[in-house]
Amino acid sequence: MKVYRCSYPGAGKKAAEWVKKTMRYKSSLSSYIKFEQQKFTYCTKIIYQAYKFGVSEKSVKSYGLHIISPYAIKDNFIDPYKLRLVKAY
Repeated sequence: MKVYRCSYPGAGKKAAEWVKKTMRYKSSLSSYIKFEQQKFTYCTKIIYQAYKFGVSEKSVKSYGLHIISPYAIKDNFIDPYKLRLVKAY
């Protein structure tokens, strides 16, 4: 398991606030869904959406992906929002 943190000041807090406000009791789990869709979700997609919609649309790359891989998460954030590794277990 790896723990990443966004280098941009305050971005993590904004992303967390978006998740708390938007996702609470609204989402169901699914593994193959459009990025913009919020009704169905999974762990990595929540992180991407939280930064794109809660922090800045320019914080993450948009490829029109249907599945967002947890292994590619750090490579899809744009400067100055790049993620840095905090801890690996």
